[in-house]
Amino acid sequence: MVSKRFMLIFTIVISLISLSQIVLSYFGIIRYIIIQMKGNESYMSNYSKLPDSVKDKRVVLSFSLEPSDMDNVKPMLNSILDQTVKVDAIFATVKQENKELVPEWVKKIAVILPSGKDYGDCNNIVPILLREKEEDTIIITLQNDVVYGKDFIESMVDESINHPKASIQDTKGLALLVKPDLCSGVTDCCSKEYTKKLFMQKVDNLHTLDYTENYKRL
Repeated sequence: MVSKRFMLIFTIVISLISLSQIVLSYFGIIRYIIIQMKGNESYMSNYSKLPDSVKDKRVVLSFSLEPSDMDNVKPMLNSILDQTVKVDAIFATVKQENKELVPEWVKKIAVILPSGKDYGDCNNIVPILLREKEEDTIIITLQNDVVYGKDFIESMVDESINHPKASIQDTKGLALLVKPDLCSGVTDCCSKEYTKKLFMQKVDNLHTLDYTENYKRL
């Protein structure tokens, strides 16, 4: 016969496990772990079924790749495919001499954007600004070593709609939303050395989105 004490302990343990799962799910920790272990095939097939992030504007994502990143970028790409909305295009900027090193599976997800110039910290920003000329195009620049939260892209786009004249970064500074009309003169602001700090000094009306569910990959 099972004692009342055993049943009490068992109930407490189960309750603690359930509570832990709720907390971990709330902060995106369970998703964070799964995304780093899972392949990208299912994420790719589901992405096209997602609703558009916004109907009347073009939204693109941009990140940069170095040879050392090629084998480690999958968690980030999984995280931007596993979103609540989809975007119009995803771009991966690579140096001209490295474009042949990009894995085929990355090319199935992102448009490869070769760059003949090294923009340093701004490799994920400047080339896409030079390509996307429409003033109200929403450009979200990402880091290739981050797992982005489930609703992050939707949150950034919504924040941009609410603050149309602002560039937007997340709380941790792991992504930046810009528009060409807010970055006039930025692409040649630091001709000798492109750094994120110099770029940010030139960005108009920087606003911070209170979002903390983006995490560096393991």
